[in-house]
Amino acid sequence: ALDAAFTFEYQNRAFLWRISPEIKHTLDQLRPQALMAEMTYAAAHTAYMRDPIAAHFTALQTALDQVKSLSAAAAAALPQSAP
Repeated sequence: ALDAAFTFEYQNRAFLWRISPEIKHTLDQLRPQALMAEMTYAAAHTAYMRDPIAAHFTALQTALDQVKSLSAAAAAALPQSAP
């Protein structure tokens, strides 16, 4: 969902800028957080697959929750009806 929002923004940048420059600014702020969240998720997933214990599962769930939250924020930044 994050990648889809960022891809949509990239492919429709001029259109979205005309609607509101704030869309790009908001997504620009989310990008580094999204990258860190994806890296955290990947590390947690690797740890859980290597050793499927409760602590690793909890870390995996926490990372997924962060990715979900950022996905929701990215989706909220985009207009509801787009080209």
